[in-house]
Amino acid sequence: LSKGQTTFKEYATMLERNAKASSIVIQDEIWITGGIRNGISEKSSEFIKDNSKRKGPDLPEKLFNHIIIKLNEETSMLIGGEGEKDKTSEKTYYYFHANDSWTLGPPLKTGRNRHAAGLIKDKETLEEHIVVMGGSGAEDNVEILFHGEKAWKEGMETCTIE
Repeated sequence: LSKGQTTFKEYATMLERNAKASSIVIQDEIWITGGIRNGISEKSSEFIKDNSKRKGPDLPEKLFNHIIIKLNEETSMLIGGEGEKDKTSEKTYYYFHANDSWTLGPPLKTGRNRHAAGLIKDKETLEEHIVVMGGSGAEDNVEILFHGEKAWKEGMETCTIE
């Protein structure tokens, strides 16, 4: 939606139509990951910019109802979701854009799908931490991965945010 525009218009169509995918913006491109097509979970991804589209890297496994967040321009994190046989996942993966590689991250304490996640900044240390909230199977659960840590912690009592 552009300034002054009052209705949405189609930006672009996907290479492959998927439902229950996740997306982020990386270097002016929309990166759409995973999803479900014709009832089958996918590990494909694609990038869209303006009206051009290109195939992206395959996910490390088939996933839908997952989250992908941008940690910075070089690194993203794939969190949870549902995989084959609709199994809820506690897995996380780091994706390094420069060398097009996935690395297994620390597992969530509680597997989840259809959840929310994002970065928060600690107002005292100014470090950014990853927070995962709710989702199917973890409705009232919050987990946080503190900057530099290798394991998720439940709750947010130890982080002061603005």
